[in-house]
Amino acid sequence: MLKNRIFALILVLLLFTGATPAFAGEAGGPNDPLVSLSYAKTWAQTVLDSAVPSISATLNPFYKKAAANAVASLSAGAGSSLVSLSSGGAIKITTGSSVTLVSGSAALSVSSGAVVNVSVGAQAGSGKLNQYQRYIACENTSATVTAGAASTFIVDGTYTKTDAPSVFTDVLASDWFYSDVYNAVDMGLINGMSATRFEPDGKLTLAQAVKLAACMHQLYHDGAVTLENGDPWYQPYLDYAEEKGVISDLYASLSAQQYDAEITRREYIYIFYNALPESEYSQINTVADNAIPDLIISDEHAAEIYAFYRAGILTGSGDSATMNWFLPDTHIARREVAAVLTRMFDASARRTVTIS
Repeated sequence: MLKNRIFALILVLLLFTGATPAFAGEAGGPNDPLVSLSYAKTWAQTVLDSAVPSISATLNPFYKKAAANAVASLSAGAGSSLVSLSSGGAIKITTGSSVTLVSGSAALSVSSGAVVNVSVGAQAGSGKLNQYQRYIACENTSATVTAGAASTFIVDGTYTKTDAPSVFTDVLASDWFYSDVYNAVDMGLINGMSATRFEPDGKLTLAQAVKLAACMHQLYHDGAVTLENGDPWYQPYLDYAEEKGVISDLYASLSAQQYDAEITRREYIYIFYNALPESEYSQINTVADNAIPDLIISDEHAAEIYAFYRAGILTGSGDSATMNWFLPDTHIARREVAAVLTRMFDASARRTVTIS
């Protein structure tokens, strides 16, 4: 008994004098496993990681019920957005936006910043998304959720939806418009006529032109396209385009037959010109007034057409004998539409030309 007391007394004296051996690092120092910040963080993370699966399993029925209630609320026209994706489609979220997987399967990829699974109170890394749990993007975050199968999500805040990559059998790598078509599709500005066919030689109708212009305007100003078909299918795009000044109110009086008719190249450029601000059409080419052989500057909508030539968005039409012609009263093909769309949004895709 006396021996034990003497040993304890000696140990206390050593502690006070700092003469104890460093069994696992200096007492109170950065390597002391009892107090070091790194050890505390590791320990806390280990505890959290081991607790999360249990939390998820216990609360999953409540998450599922909450998601079902949210979907019902959305069906009634309130709250967030209900987004459906096919396999390979993706949703990009940024600061403050959140996503909840309701059905299907999906994976999260965090490009920058951090994403928190607020359902379990833990940071979420890249990997599988848990169903019915809510993931929110923190400040300065960019993350993408990619569907592994046909899936449905509840999305709050700003997001960008990208459909599964298309593969068109009628657009070949050797075609001059190949990259233009896929760029325009990737930006969500134009779709194929089916999952496998783009129909590059198909002609654009007035209704389709108004839709594209409305979508371009919304993408430019809001960062995402949320417009959807109505009754008739083009009505919401027509209303939006008229409200935003993309088209004049005269278009509201046109008939369904007129909207189904193929649009001329002249009118198409006029409508597309109004989809973006004039500041986006900086001049890079020298094209003198009246230099385009079949279009003088006083013609209807000629000012917008010349502006597109000077900005490198248009370069001319026809064969080698008429390469600088515009052919204003002919109809425009979908492949040409894709090229114009790409060059409007991507300044690096614009072309140089001199017409004097």
